[in-house]
Amino acid sequence: MAEAEEGAKPKAALLLIDLQKAFTEGSWAFHLGGKSQVFDIERACAETAKLLASGRVSAETPILCTKCYLSPRQDEAYVDAVEPFLRERPCIHKPTMDVTYNPAFFKWLHEQVRNGISVLVIGGCTTTSCVRVSSTEIAAQLEEQGLAGKIRLVVDLNLCGARTENFEKTADQDPVLVRIYGREFCRGASAVGLAIVQMQRAGVEVLDTDAGGWSW
Repeated sequence: MAEAEEGAKPKAALLLIDLQKAFTEGSWAFHLGGKSQVFDIERACAETAKLLASGRVSAETPILCTKCYLSPRQDEAYVDAVEPFLRERPCIHKPTMDVTYNPAFFKWLHEQVRNGISVLVIGGCTTTSCVRVSSTEIAAQLEEQGLAGKIRLVVDLNLCGARTENFEKTADQDPVLVRIYGREFCRGASAVGLAIVQMQRAGVEVLDTDAGGWSW
């Protein structure tokens, strides 16, 4: 019995979205207000590094990273805190906020399910855009991919970051959010809060930490 447990495959895989320097010190961060806007993104990168350095994540745990195409090229580099842990991990590029646009993603996910993975934990940049869009699109496509009921989708907010202004409860002042949710629903809400609502409506579990009962 002990031998079987030692040889068992981990139950969770990890998808880390766009942990790139662009979002902490590069062109994206500069364009959207500089360092004052990226404290939470830096926190999420630090928490990801802390998790990967803790020894809790097995070396056998499948980890897939994504990057978005950016110029200058140094913007594509991983944030320093996570780079030592991710440099040897597989990475795919996504042409939009949606990771499913790259067919390599579902090829990877099918392989993990065949290997016994039943939980996909998602973290990265940023909660309101790429994490939200990618997680909801993955959920929407599980049935057509033949994965419905085989994989549990979890967004771990401890591993996700968003810019400072997205935590401000001023969603009713954003015409895009008002168009999606309606002004009354947006009143007193933040963009991060609404992203959580949208992910939950799509069937994605949203947790503050990896206390969901899976093993790495």
